[in-house]
Amino acid sequence: MIILVTGATGLIGSHLVDALLAQGHEVIGLSRASPRLTALSTRIRTISVDFDDATEVMDWWPLLYGVDVVINTVGLLHEQRAHQFHNVHARAPCALFKACVLAGVRRVIQLSTLDADPDSRNPRLSSKAAADASLLTLPLDGVVVQPSLVFALDAPLIRWLMGLASLPRVLWPNGGRQTLQPIHLHDLVTCLVRLATSHQYAHRIIHLTGPRPWHLRDALSALRRGMRMRPAPGWHLPRWTMCVTAALGTHLRWPLNTDTWQRVESGQHADGSVARALLGHAARDLDDFIPAGEADGARSLSAWVWQRPLLQGAMAAFWIGQLVALQPLPPAAGPTGLAIWLLAGMVTVAAAGSLRQRPRWWWRAQGWLVVALIALTWGVWPGDHAAPSLWTVWPVLAVLWVLSDRAHP
Repeated sequence: MIILVTGATGLIGSHLVDALLAQGHEVIGLSRASPRLTALSTRIRTISVDFDDATEVMDWWPLLYGVDVVINTVGLLHEQRAHQFHNVHARAPCALFKACVLAGVRRVIQLSTLDADPDSRNPRLSSKAAADASLLTLPLDGVVVQPSLVFALDAPLIRWLMGLASLPRVLWPNGGRQTLQPIHLHDLVTCLVRLATSHQYAHRIIHLTGPRPWHLRDALSALRRGMRMRPAPGWHLPRWTMCVTAALGTHLRWPLNTDTWQRVESGQHADGSVARALLGHAARDLDDFIPAGEADGARSLSAWVWQRPLLQGAMAAFWIGQLVALQPLPPAAGPTGLAIWLLAGMVTVAAAGSLRQRPRWWWRAQGWLVVALIALTWGVWPGDHAAPSLWTVWPVLAVLWVLSDRAHP
């Protein structure tokens, strides 16, 4: 069959493409232009489409010639100016579904989320629910798949949970009483493949979850066991601290933000019988999510979740300290004075931006800024002014090297 997968470079879409190719299907990968799509084009036919712009039926109809099945896996975690929830989650999918009717596509699968709700104040959830409802009203062999929390080491929310689990003392947000019923990425992809190649559950919303619900504190203990870490005592985190941290994380684009915290706090659980029926056996349980051979890598990734903010905070404190240190120094005129003011401005920008997740070039540029700061300080002022900065340069450069090495390109 010819199967069109939207969001083919995303977390779920990329694994779905691999699974469909393994079964011998012809796959068309659709995503917005990116290096990942370019790399994918060496394996399958790809189409570059930005969902924020493709909101009309005629944007999609020419792309569907000969397609048997469409699987929409597109989803946004954060809203941006160029990519709005309403366009990406609702308008574009609704136009795509209507184009499927015109093109004669026989099967359409919409990947939604378990907490999609048309009455939600969260635009991510209400926009997903709007697309779900639109598909079920059309004369298509359509099915809406609403999975619970999907476990994958690359998923931001999973990394945050594993970061909590890997701390020397496990943190229990609001006592850890929230309920989760996660499904492993491999099980979800297997279910999607079987839905694409059959007519099961047409015109329905189905929930895909793990075999049983877990309280958050028990789930964190299970993840810690999966990473082959010793048991650790837990600390209760008051709810207000989580709300404040999540609000800060929304601004700084951390894995923990207001949206992910609401997903955890609301509790995601449902009947797991549909996943069992599609798989032919019980879905993988949380205790078995991390294979023994991946424990070391999972432990390293999870520790970086809380180590990175500490290092970034240390860098922000360093730059603020340098900015304060520049104030009482004697004024200089001419090119030297201009260089000092320029350097002070760059230090201010570095301090303000160090808490955000940054690409590799940002941290390398900070390394050169440190070298410039020390060189200028020693070249303009006597040694008694420069000496306090010299002893900090080596550990700061070491921190920047670690941040650069672990940052995305």
